[in-house]
Amino acid sequence: MDVLQYTGNLSWLIIPFGLFLGLLGYRLYKISLFIIGLFFGLALGSWIGLKIENSQLGLILGL
Repeated sequence: MDVLQYTGNLSWLIIPFGLFLGLLGYRLYKISLFIIGLFFGLALGSWIGLKIENSQLGLILGL
């Protein structure tokens, strides 16, 4: 089963999802949700910057 085939270009989602599951196993769900939010914010900021073709805005929102 090829997971990357189904996710396409969204393979970066595997990392925060894996971190979430790993930290959830240690009952640190608040920290894991924070990390998921952090990764989501980075991805969203980079995506917005690429969509409007403003690399500086992408860097600011991505950081």
